[in-house]
Amino acid sequence: MIEVRWASPLDISIIVSQLIVMHEEAEIKLTPLNTEKTFAKVNELIHQGICLVAVDGGRIVGTMAGTQIRDWWSDETHIGDYWFYVPKGERASRAAVLLVKKFMKVSKEIFPEDKIRLAHVFSGDCSRKDNFFERLGLKKAGSVFLEV
Repeated sequence: MIEVRWASPLDISIIVSQLIVMHEEAEIKLTPLNTEKTFAKVNELIHQGICLVAVDGGRIVGTMAGTQIRDWWSDETHIGDYWFYVPKGERASRAAVLLVKKFMKVSKEIFPEDKIRLAHVFSGDCSRKDNFFERLGLKKAGSVFLEV
C-alpha cells in the first residue's frame, strides 16, 4: 500500500536519482543537469520547504516538492512546485494522485491563505497531464514555448 510522507535527509540520494531520470526522460534536449545544485535544492526543500515521497513497501515510488514563492510583479505569495515525478513503472499506481493531494493538503495547513500553482513543463503527454491536474481541481493557465 502506498503512503506519502515527508522526505528526510536519508531520502536525498534516491530523490536525486529519480530527478536525474526525470531530466533524461524529457522529450526535448534540456540544459545539462548539475548534480551538486540538484542535491543542494533537494536538501534545501527537505529542510525549508515541502518535500514529499510516495513509498510502497519501503521503496520510494515518487516525489514532489515545492515552497512558498512570489511572482516578480506581486507581494502576494503562492505555493509552487519545483518537481513532481513518478517513475514510469509506478505510473499505473495511485502514487501521483496521493502525492498531489498530500502536497495540496500540507500546503494549505502551512500556508492557509496561499493558492497552489503546479506545472508540468518538459515532459510529454501534456494533454493527459493537463486532465490529471484539472481532475484534482486546478485550472490550466497557459503554455511554455522554448527555442530548441
